[in-house]
Amino acid sequence: MTKRDNDEIDLTSLYQARKKQYKSPAALKRKVLKEAMGAKYSTRFFSGFQQVAIAAGTLLLISLVAIQYYDFNHSQPQLTYTLVEVHSIGEQENNQYAEISRKYDQHYQQFKQKQALLVSHHSKSAVLNQMEGGWELVTCDKELLKVSDELVNTLKEMDLIGDTLQAGDNVNIAFNRYGLIVGIHQSKLNKSC
Repeated sequence: MTKRDNDEIDLTSLYQARKKQYKSPAALKRKVLKEAMGAKYSTRFFSGFQQVAIAAGTLLLISLVAIQYYDFNHSQPQLTYTLVEVHSIGEQENNQYAEISRKYDQHYQQFKQKQALLVSHHSKSAVLNQMEGGWELVTCDKELLKVSDELVNTLKEMDLIGDTLQAGDNVNIAFNRYGLIVGIHQSKLNKSC
């Protein structure tokens, strides 16, 4: 035996002898036992609470994984687009492509001509708001047209703007085939938007 073991045995025997010499009162023993039992119940409560928290966390994790798995398997498929171009190898097929291209160009030119004709006879109703730097016209389509003082003066010299126009008046705006303003006249029908 080592010296340390001997010291521990001596301390233990001294403690036991001292313990027998002084007996603790019964009330103190009951109090210590009661506190030990109370600590045992609080430890059980917190231990049970920890178990419930771990179970709830595990259930939440499993449900999140299940939801993601369901969304992944039942989501809408991605749309894929395929671009098909007219192409050919032989001479005959090139002629077909040229015919399609010619017809497309012809129909496009007809469309542009009809659009220009529409614009040349085009007019819009609007409300006039005068400004310091020009006029502001708000059309029924909620478009805002700003007309510079220079254009207003030019149209007045050409007698293409009414002389009695004031802010808040309903006007008709006439456009040429290029979409440029060629006249602003007071609306005779008092049509409002």
